[in-house]
Amino acid sequence: MRKTLSKYLPIEVVPLVESIIKEKKIHFSITPNRKSKAGDYRSPYKKWGHKISINGSMNKYAFTITFFHEYAHLLVWENYGNKVYPHGKEWKLAFSRILVKLLSMNFFPKNLQTAINQYSINPLASTQSDIFLSQVLREFDNKKTFHKTVLELQSGNKFKMDDGRTFVRGELKRTRIWCKEYGTNIIFAFNPNAEVIEI
Repeated sequence: MRKTLSKYLPIEVVPLVESIIKEKKIHFSITPNRKSKAGDYRSPYKKWGHKISINGSMNKYAFTITFFHEYAHLLVWENYGNKVYPHGKEWKLAFSRILVKLLSMNFFPKNLQTAINQYSINPLASTQSDIFLSQVLREFDNKKTFHKTVLELQSGNKFKMDDGRTFVRGELKRTRIWCKEYGTNIIFAFNPNAEVIEI
């Protein structure tokens, strides 16, 4: 197991993750890239124990944060079952404590350490929802593509989605960027970190 984990995690955290998987008897799997979610936790059901799956296409730091995001769900389930909200205060507290422990291990690069420290104060349901953290995490991606985030585009720039739909980048309003679709003139609120193709 350690050899496999070493392909996806920073070496410093591999023993910790391995011990968690063994101690909690987690059915752990690494999946191809899922666009809808980076990871998934399933609570015990009938003969199955805890299940955690993580996208294998992420960089090591994103993979680490995602694993512990899902592990926080496991800890909350052990204490509360299904009686609390998935990303409620109980999960936020559990994940925040985990992040503080990880930060104390000092294996994150300095800029990422700063971003995670800020994020740990009030963790969001998705790291993609935290503009600063997700932008810093992207710096460690191995695969460079022709995609950019909507945030990286200038207002008025044209871009398209993988499905071929074309938009004009608008202004950032609170946590979303408002963009107008060509042809329909419908306004869509984009996550600033959504990856698109600049035209």
